[in-house]
Amino acid sequence: TTHHPPSPPISRSPHTSSTAHLPSLLVLNARSITNKLDELTALVSIKMSDIVVVTKSWLHNSIPDSCISLAGFAIFRQDRCIRSGGGVCVWINNRLQPHRLTSHPPQPQALQVVNIKITNPNTLLS
Repeated sequence: TTHHPPSPPISRSPHTSSTAHLPSLLVLNARSITNKLDELTALVSIKMSDIVVVTKSWLHNSIPDSCISLAGFAIFRQDRCIRSGGGVCVWINNRLQPHRLTSHPPQPQALQVVNIKITNPNTLLS
């Protein structure tokens, strides 16, 4: 038999660094996020969310990331190009060390896709 070292304890607390961290996920269908940023900021703070995914963000290239940023979070977005509406926006806590894997050019009739890798070794994701 193969002996495996014990796994680190799992914690839901984002403030614990000596244990493996199970990130919390918040998913919203916003139908425009620009007019809901105050509510989103409060919700993320109350829920202590690590990853926030907003569908139907309704963002477009004239709205810079700086207008929709959340303190301590990296932002990744894929806007719908041809028509209004749609789009996806993802905020990931910087502590999780997120990196965009690929950037997909906007497609008028395609899904909006954001590929992100979390590289923090103390985070449990599968």
